[in-house]
Amino acid sequence: MEMRVEDAIRTMVEAMLPRFSGTLGLEIVLDLAWEDYSQEDGKRMRREVRFLFMRECNYTKVFTQVSDLSVKRTPRSPMEEWTLVGDHDSEWSSGINSTLRNLQREAETLFGDIRPGTHFNFSIFTEPNFKTVAYELIAGQERYGGKYMVAQGPKLNRLEAAQMMKENRR
Repeated sequence: MEMRVEDAIRTMVEAMLPRFSGTLGLEIVLDLAWEDYSQEDGKRMRREVRFLFMRECNYTKVFTQVSDLSVKRTPRSPMEEWTLVGDHDSEWSSGINSTLRNLQREAETLFGDIRPGTHFNFSIFTEPNFKTVAYELIAGQERYGGKYMVAQGPKLNRLEAAQMMKENRR
């Protein structure tokens, strides 16, 4: 049985973050790694992909950040730049697909043809986090590819998130 990571993410978002959730956001972080074991000095590529989902209305916004894990990271700040890759009622998951497809193309450029001996794996760094979110367009178009400054509140536990969802439905 084959399971695609984008399907797993979409299922988590649908199950954990109902539509009309107001300022509640759901963050899912992936650690993606490609390694070539067919040679002694095998090539490696490792990326952290952060997805942030919001469902203020019947549309789902998908923001993303991609970091190269081979480069020293700076500490996270409360206000960060994110890219909007999806904003739709039914086709919002195409933003997940396009982000992962772009990383696959980057890996193919580095490795050439992905062949036996090239290993790909992913893991979800932590359990998905609920947070309050505020965002503002800073550059580009309002839709896909636009750059947004996103402020995230502290992590909420599931009880706090459920209470917030309940309040937003009133």
